Amino acid sequence: MSGKFSARRFSPRPFYSSIIAFSVAVSAAVLLIVTQTENPIAALRSFFTQPFSSPWFLGNMLDQSALFLTAGLGIVLSFRGGTFNLGGEGQVYIGGLAASALLLSMQNIPGPIVLMLACAAALTAGAAMGALSRKKARRNLSLLFCYRQLSFPLPITAS
Repeated sequence: MSGKFSARRFSPRPFYSSIIAFSVAVSAAVLLIVTQTENPIAALRSFFTQPFSSPWFLGNMLDQSALFLTAGLGIVLSFRGGTFNLGGEGQVYIGGLAASALLLSMQNIPGPIVLMLACAAALTAGAAMGALSRKKARRNLSLLFCYRQLSFPLPITAS
């Protein structure tokens, strides 16, 4: 089949770089635990097994990682688009604030509908935050400065 659409070849480089990054991060954590604790064996056992020891701990681990994964996904999208986004955390916070406000104000509407509306409100608020930063940057201000300037007070406001 000829034409402009062709199958891309799989390149293992991104996979290997992810494995290397993960290995370096785990090695650094182990090194810190071994050098900074009195009982490194118990600390390492706790570090690697405690989050999986009960549904409560597993849920807390997933809850804490969800924010980082969401912000990371936004940063990946902005990098793929060729821009830098230092306001990813602020966009997550403003989206969470918008979703929380909507969820608290619509308690008599069925759950699935309110959940979809809350997701839409979070996406819209985060996108509006990014658009506002971009609009400010067009006034000959640094784009990175605008993202950070607008996103810095949001964690305090949202909490």
